[in-house]
Order: sequence, then C-alpha cells, then structure tokens
Amino acid sequence: FSSRAEFARLQQLGLLTDATVIVHGTALEADDFGAMRAAPPARADGVGDGLGAKLVWSPLSNLLLYGRTTQVFAAADAGVLVSLGTDWMPSGSPTLLQELKVADAVLRH
Repeated sequence: FSSRAEFARLQQLGLLTDATVIVHGTALEADDFGAMRAAPPARADGVGDGLGAKLVWSPLSNLLLYGRTTQVFAAADAGVLVSLGTDWMPSGSPTLLQELKVADAVLRH
C-alpha cells in the first residue's frame, strides 16, 4: 500500500511525533503501531503527552473504500490511542452512534 510507504517516509523525516494523527491507517501493521506508540514529543523541549502518535478509525469508510479495515486490535495492543470518526458523507456513517455500531460489529467478527 502506498500509505504504508508514506508512513515509512514520515518516520524517515522525523515527523512521527506525539502530535501526529493518522487517519484510517488501513495499510499499517503491528510494527507500525509500535512505532506510533513510541513516537517522541513534537516539542523541542521534549515535553509531550507520553501517548505517542494517535489513530482515528472510521470502520465503515474503511470497509466501503478499501474492502478492509484498520487492524484496530493491533493498535490497541500496542497502546495507541484510537479515536472513532465518521469520515465523510459518501462513505462514512451520518452519526458517531451509527459508526459505533459498525465498529462493534467489526470488532465482534
């Protein structure tokens, strides 16, 4: 996936920090989530939130656009902070509650 190459480039440039938010992340693998969790603070003084890079997961859009979804269990296992998002109207849920229902179904299967 080209987005996995983009993630690698982000790392090479030193731009993967605790201020980075990855949207979708469908191409990412377990090692990538480990790198996200270990991302350093963005601030020059080294002060950060200690949470690493973050992930916004939109399961309905993932499924409709890519035919698969993010490895959210791997992200959670790595300690990555995962937020749920609705994405955009053509492929996302109209409300966060509806996206939560999709997430629930995805996580059960």
